[in-house]
Amino acid sequence: MDKKYLNIAIILDQENTCRNNTENFWGKNRNGFCDIALNGIEILIQGIGYFRDIDHLKDPDNLEDFNYAIRTLSFLHYNRVSYTFKATYNLILNGFYTEAAILLRSIVETFVRLKYINKSTNADLVYLAIAGNKGFNGKKFIIRYEEQFNTVARGLYKYYRILCDIAHGAMDSNILRSSVKNRNFIPDSGIIFNEKDSSFIINQFSAYLLGHIEFMLIIYPEIKNNSPEEFLEKMYSVLTYLWGFFKEMSNDQKASMFYNAIKKLVKN
Repeated sequence: MDKKYLNIAIILDQENTCRNNTENFWGKNRNGFCDIALNGIEILIQGIGYFRDIDHLKDPDNLEDFNYAIRTLSFLHYNRVSYTFKATYNLILNGFYTEAAILLRSIVETFVRLKYINKSTNADLVYLAIAGNKGFNGKKFIIRYEEQFNTVARGLYKYYRILCDIAHGAMDSNILRSSVKNRNFIPDSGIIFNEKDSSFIINQFSAYLLGHIEFMLIIYPEIKNNSPEEFLEKMYSVLTYLWGFFKEMSNDQKASMFYNAIKKLVKN
């Protein structure tokens, strides 16, 4: 074959190049996003895994204790989503921006649900969320996502819908696909580092990571007392960076619209 077709070997080489470009641009080993993102994910894993108080339900039939219920749901959420954050980071690093957006959708929708339920103080909603499609006491969790978003962060729903369109294969599913950048839709460039596309993901990633750390400390306030000094120093360093990054978004013309939509979710 005279023509050299795009193949897996080429893509693997492109991933390595993209990873190097991403780490260089986003400050790996220079206290930039790459370092902060990994430290933030580690804080979630260690905070939930080692420094929260373990809850023991004295009466298995007592399912009306909202504090116990929301702590249980939060543990299930954080125990899963910490690794979703890490998987999303891996995809960002290697230039898979569309796939990273798909995972971000999972992060945001379950986080919004968690905060919605926490605001409701309704223990039944906790167990309906845990039960999923199986239901609980003959019922299922039926609160529409639009209502959940409007309750905890009005204006954020439209940005969530963009992530849904990407996940569902609509036209938006190609807006972050660096291999399709022309009107003829010829996917011949493979994996390429793109500052704009990576920024789209990283802005959201950073905001949701910040929100998760802050909410973890609300649900499990004992973490601050149970943690060693080394952990606390790392956590406050990450929070300082992320709050600074978040504030910068408010001053950017394009990012400020997303900032205004998500700030209630992050701050409350």
